Amino acid sequence: MQIRSVALFLYLLSFYNSQATSLKYLRWCVVNLNEDAKCRAMSNAFMVEKFTPLIKCVMPQNEHLDCMKTVAEGAADVAMIKGLQVGLATEKFGLIGIMAEHYRVTESLVAPLDYYAVAATWKDSNVTIYNLKGKRTCHSSVNDASSFAIPISVLLEKGIMTQLDCTSPLVSASAFFSQSCIPGAMGEEANPAQLNVSNLCSLCDRRSQCRITPRGEQDAFMCLTGIFEMMAGRPKADVAFLNHNFLLQMAPPDYMFEEPLKYADRMRLISKRPRSELELLCTDGTRAPVDDFAECNWGQVKSSMVMVRREMSRQTKHRIINLLQNG
Repeated sequence: MQIRSVALFLYLLSFYNSQATSLKYLRWCVVNLNEDAKCRAMSNAFMVEKFTPLIKCVMPQNEHLDCMKTVAEGAADVAMIKGLQVGLATEKFGLIGIMAEHYRVTESLVAPLDYYAVAATWKDSNVTIYNLKGKRTCHSSVNDASSFAIPISVLLEKGIMTQLDCTSPLVSASAFFSQSCIPGAMGEEANPAQLNVSNLCSLCDRRSQCRITPRGEQDAFMCLTGIFEMMAGRPKADVAFLNHNFLLQMAPPDYMFEEPLKYADRMRLISKRPRSELELLCTDGTRAPVDDFAECNWGQVKSSMVMVRREMSRQTKHRIINLLQNG
């Protein structure tokens, strides 16, 4: 009996170890060329450090919906899913989150996992939520909840903006704002009927921005830098709608302006004016300092999550978590 017990123990130990080490490649699903390049860079860096398992990048045809399906069907092991789509990934495709995204704002400050939709303007303006009609606005993307979907929903719910078309919020936004830059507003994905909302593109440096929906980190960063160029360098816009984490990252604190900076250092600052010259528009009609985003925001958005199949073994999930944490 004792011999059989020892044999069973050795068999189970052997099985456990084979399960824990059988993942030779981690297939990471990406949705576009930017994410693919980032994935490949991560894969190369991990290979140099001899981290295992090795990462293979898998790119399906279209957006995140395909990545959900790709992971669910076992053609990929993991994907980064946007916050608003985490529920769909869980309910329809049976995926679960194993790690959540966060942002490092400064060396000592790590931003919360969730983020807030905020509206920023300069202190010397007289803008509030109640006199936004006719103003010039800039947004990071038509697909960014913090930059477009949430602000438009708030304005409609409060009756400040009139709903003109039940099928597309773009029509209401076009009639409400005088000029805007909303990348993707004229793209086939957001505007399949090609509604005439050309004023939502009139502030973009290149009209082609309005026909291409930003999909990768680089595209989003270009849009966000454009927000600050429009507000600070060339004041073409009155209000910027964006994610509070990006606002904190891109609007430098005052101490960075206290000592003369080299030209190259100053060029790295997206905004050429300090954070104290910015204010947030609150939904009750008041304004607040940028650092008060938790109290003065237009809504909260769940962070993106690294998601895998629910039935994936616990050992494999831990291996993925350890790989990403150590990397």
